Amino acid sequence: MISSGMARVRFLVRAISRSAALLLATIFTLSSAHAADYHLAPQPNWVVQRVLDVSAQPALGQALEGVFFQLVDQQTQLLPSGRTTYRRNAVQALSGRGLEKASHISLGFDPSYQSLTIHAVNVHRDGHLQDRLRTMAIKVLQRETDLEYRMYDGSKTVDIVLADVRLGDVVEYAYSIRGTNPLLLGKESGGLDMRWGLSVHHLYRRLLVPAGGQELTFRSHLGDFQPQIDTHNDWTEYNWAATDVASVAKESDTPRWYDPYAYVEWTTFKDWGAIARWAAPLFAVPKDLGLPLQREIERIAAAQSSPEARLAAVLEFVQSNIRYLGIEMGQGSYQPRSPQKVFQNRYGDCKDKVLLAVAMLRALGIQAEPALVNTVRRQAIADALPSPHAFDHVIVKAQIDGTDFWLDPTRQPQKGKLQRLAQARYGMALVVDAQTTALTPMPTTKATVYRRAITMDMDISGGYDHLSNLTITTVYEGMSADDMRGAVRNDDLADLQRKYQNFYLRSYPNLTVVKPFTVEDDEVENRLVTVEYYSVPSLVKKNSKEARPAVYYYVPDMRAALYRPDDTVRAAPYALRYPEDLTVSVRAVCPLYLAFPRPMQP
Repeated sequence: MISSGMARVRFLVRAISRSAALLLATIFTLSSAHAADYHLAPQPNWVVQRVLDVSAQPALGQALEGVFFQLVDQQTQLLPSGRTTYRRNAVQALSGRGLEKASHISLGFDPSYQSLTIHAVNVHRDGHLQDRLRTMAIKVLQRETDLEYRMYDGSKTVDIVLADVRLGDVVEYAYSIRGTNPLLLGKESGGLDMRWGLSVHHLYRRLLVPAGGQELTFRSHLGDFQPQIDTHNDWTEYNWAATDVASVAKESDTPRWYDPYAYVEWTTFKDWGAIARWAAPLFAVPKDLGLPLQREIERIAAAQSSPEARLAAVLEFVQSNIRYLGIEMGQGSYQPRSPQKVFQNRYGDCKDKVLLAVAMLRALGIQAEPALVNTVRRQAIADALPSPHAFDHVIVKAQIDGTDFWLDPTRQPQKGKLQRLAQARYGMALVVDAQTTALTPMPTTKATVYRRAITMDMDISGGYDHLSNLTITTVYEGMSADDMRGAVRNDDLADLQRKYQNFYLRSYPNLTVVKPFTVEDDEVENRLVTVEYYSVPSLVKKNSKEARPAVYYYVPDMRAALYRPDDTVRAAPYALRYPEDLTVSVRAVCPLYLAFPRPMQP
């Protein structure tokens, strides 16, 4: 990743809504809480104190998941030395589930450049305020939420558990996080969430910047959120306020890039070219690559004469020999490690692997640059404001004789002809180059398509109510070949066979495996073929009273591709795997007395 904080973080979800479920699913290393991890202090004097009315009661539909958010307040002060963000929340517990959420507070920060200060933890009950700041139970956790992806970001979580929280209590807490990653060089950007999956009674957002300082650009998403602007005492304030903010119901089967929640973006970066110029020094290739790496480059040069073969060889080397391991702590969230070090360690994250690949390709006379992409938002980053936080991944853009190749060194090892390799496709990319001025569209190539050709061969010559043989041949090409190749290499084949059998059992009850499926892999052409062997006892429906009953062939792969979404009345876009090319052919050897059975419609 580029940065562990690049994806826009939704504070309410992180701080309360995920609570126990997320914490139990996350790997922690517990350490004793001590003063170096956090501080207790009054709120900063630049903060505006909002009025909290704990007597407010939720209207119908406002209390979801057993909680009612009475106040959500976020105030950020931008200074040349960095930013400080103050947050204050008040949540009322209305059910047993709500008690779990309200009594458990998690505050995350990066200790390499951020400091955490807790200002208040109060419980409001029956018109009385109970100060819990000095009596709360605190643990400091080394939180590695992406450990299963071999990523370490070094972030910590101050975990607060409150005793004696009762139904109807309002838990109020306030804290601030100070610090900016030094590699941002004083430039700032961020987002202000305006709607969530939970309703909020009073919402406040505030940005405080020195008057005449860096110019801010704002953009609203899914709404028109215009700030109230006020300049006084050498400061400019941007304020947003809302009352009774309704929750947003998230529909099923939406694309990953679709965000149903309204928010406001802000940035001090002028355009995408400014982001490219900021990133270019971080990805500068050093002059000295070290003798071991230089020898590997010379080996590839001696073994491969054409630029196409050299590019494919470098990609395969980095994918196969440099294992993925992300250490995203502090400056490591943006700064790749030197190619010499990555080659020596034989591990690295996407930044490290890309810079190594770029260094090797340039040494071999091939034009190559890093390219920043977003694996979730994809083409939707074109609607975002320029910000380093718009990206969560890096790939390689190489060019040979005017043809661009978008390649991902973090993928499963890819072998074979360069033109047959499945290229990365994330919609839009920012090429890291001093001449870049805008995002670059990533084209869809033939090898990028998810292509499958499935042939179902059914031998029912013995009769429809007798044992039939079903042979299923699937030809995978493009992205599908890469995905299937990874499954064959990394998964248990017997388990894969069981999954395939269970898939077809939904359409053909009592289907059995005649023999294990076979695999034929042509890496040069990036084509993989599997053949599955089954038997089906009968194609006649049970309890049929007809002398010549109707017989249907089921085509489960086509039916799976054309399934109906759960939410058919919808406002959100519907997710489809794209680009996909699926062909299903059915061939049958039928009994002589009925040569034209009726195919089952999807």
